[in-house]
Amino acid sequence: MKSGPGFYLAIIGLAILIAASRPCRAQADGSHQDGPASNFAPLEVWKNSVLTGDTAVLKMLYSSNPPAEIKSPAGKNNADADVDFWMGLKPRTIKLDVAETSSPQEGVRVILFQAEVSSAAQPKQQVYVKVKQVWQKQEDNWRLATVERTDALHLKQVFKKDKDLYPASADARAEIKEAETKAAKDHKRVLLVFGANWCYDCHVLDLAFHRPEFTTAMASYEVVHVDIGSDG
Repeated sequence: MKSGPGFYLAIIGLAILIAASRPCRAQADGSHQDGPASNFAPLEVWKNSVLTGDTAVLKMLYSSNPPAEIKSPAGKNNADADVDFWMGLKPRTIKLDVAETSSPQEGVRVILFQAEVSSAAQPKQQVYVKVKQVWQKQEDNWRLATVERTDALHLKQVFKKDKDLYPASADARAEIKEAETKAAKDHKRVLLVFGANWCYDCHVLDLAFHRPEFTTAMASYEVVHVDIGSDG
């Protein structure tokens, strides 16, 4: 197979591919910790309240004195706004992928998780919300003191950029030539993906490539990751 634009279905520029999600960031938010999900009863109550639409119970989980602080891409909000956000998703199912839990001090529990929500508002689609909750023991009850979350995103997020997608020692020209040879033999096309290990969204994109619904489409390509270099 001769090289040339006619033999490529697409040459992907990462900023274009994920512009619908958000601009490329150089750092990840939080870290992933392997292991089972946190066995923290208040989190389970929170999840069930979101799933069943029980706003009364959900609101009781937020601190009122001092008022819970909610941080989202829209800025700082209050507990009512956070409750409205979750209720607006109209979840049919919700799965929590707990990445990290910690207790920096007695009476405080920090939980980082990703909520995968099957939304009745968007049939047959999942949305993902990355959340950091700080729970505080107030008298005999756990209350949400602060919450940091993303908007509802269509791509699954990552907790740690621990995958070497763009090896520093890779020879892009050699890899492209090898991919062309293999693609010609297997009647495929070559897909170039430009990015870097330091880029958070590059790892989000890689997760998207491995989604089950894309398996058939991706089987038609030889994928080559091309390193764009250091940040800046």
